Amino acid sequence: MFLWLDDYESEIGFVPLCSFLVRVVMALKKSHLTDYFNVSFYNFLPEVTKHIRLPQRVILHDVTLRDGEQQAGIVFRKEEKVEIAQALSEAGIDRIEAGLPSVSQSDKEAIREITKLRLGPKIYAFSRCMRQDVDNALDLDVDGLIMEIPSSDHLIKYGYGWTEKRAIELSVDATSYAHSHGLKVTFFTIDSTRAPLKVISRLVGKVAEEGHMDSLALADTFGGLNPQATSYFVKEMKNKLRKEVEIHAHNDFGSG
Repeated sequence: MFLWLDDYESEIGFVPLCSFLVRVVMALKKSHLTDYFNVSFYNFLPEVTKHIRLPQRVILHDVTLRDGEQQAGIVFRKEEKVEIAQALSEAGIDRIEAGLPSVSQSDKEAIREITKLRLGPKIYAFSRCMRQDVDNALDLDVDGLIMEIPSSDHLIKYGYGWTEKRAIELSVDATSYAHSHGLKVTFFTIDSTRAPLKVISRLVGKVAEEGHMDSLALADTFGGLNPQATSYFVKEMKNKLRKEVEIHAHNDFGSG
């Protein structure tokens, strides 16, 4: 299972927080009392745990270097991006989303510098489902791309002014192009939690059959999905797709 970490920070600092989260996720499968926390023992009663299916391993994907910069007033210099990437590696993050090459030359240079360091985690770049965006990432030595497309009928029509057919065609073409150049592809479906199953299934199904995806990232872009609905939605998509499914969740409205 992939767990996406956003640009959240606590009073103890970003790196200790990430490191703590890694330990907590793995320790939750063992005991209510560890060196890192003391939670309720009721969580571990057989009557409770029999309904819980935790994955054998949780893979942590951090988006601070891309999504974190979307916070108003936040702009990372190249040196700061490199420093944050090094800290994320030390914290045990498995995959780092290093930035969006098409947004600026400075972002490209920061990503190139990060990949040169061979820090250990997989380094991915973010892109739209456009060949031009793929081209902008090809010489950066990244391991793969997070490739985004709007997936809800509402956002496709009113946010982008597209038809569903156009969203599908762009996705199929760009993901195939990225794969043909040796890049891993995580297909990132914007606003997927507000897309009816029949709508997102058509999009994802076409990309899986005619384009390419190594995994599917479901995005709760507007933070409207509660935990129970998240479980249902992820299971439905896993059953339909038979691919690795990742989750990018927001908590804008406190639904989490």
